[in-house]
Amino acid sequence: LSIYLSIYLSIYLSIVICRYQSSMAHQVPESTGDSAAHKFTRDNDTIAALNITTAFLRATFPSTPIVFSIGNNDCIRNYVQNNTPYDPWLGVLYDIYQYYLPSTARTTFLYGGYYTHDISAKLSVLSLNTILYATRHTPTLDPATTPDPLNQFAWLRSELERAKFNDERMYLDCLIRLIGLVIDDWIGD
Repeated sequence: LSIYLSIYLSIYLSIVICRYQSSMAHQVPESTGDSAAHKFTRDNDTIAALNITTAFLRATFPSTPIVFSIGNNDCIRNYVQNNTPYDPWLGVLYDIYQYYLPSTARTTFLYGGYYTHDISAKLSVLSLNTILYATRHTPTLDPATTPDPLNQFAWLRSELERAKFNDERMYLDCLIRLIGLVIDDWIGD
């Protein structure tokens, strides 16, 4: 019963967030992670919750772009994500989210869990994988020895430079909202 209650609450919160955010100026509903609810202890429960949530969103918003970011509870275990490229769990998440992911997202999502979703010629959403920088992330990363985990900062710089050159707006989507502080700790500027 608890898995179904968790799934129901996750779907309900996703719908509330999507409805609220779709009324905002950017008109792009987003899922800022934790779509699977909290503290599942089995991979199959997490996968089932994610599949149910995305199916519900697809039925409710069939033609609306929804941008997914990875949450700590969308990982194999709470805050657990390998620090190596092409973590197999990212392939699982890609398969679940692929209805909403643009074809251009495949490479970077599978490599590190981050991607760009071009909404229009002048608006893109950058979905960041901020689980890597969480204080509870396992395995731990140290900015001194891992200055650019999974090349996400190089990608982010490149995307922001593209936006500036093309006079385009970029919207950042991520689970951990203190990203400015996180980035400052990691890259210093």
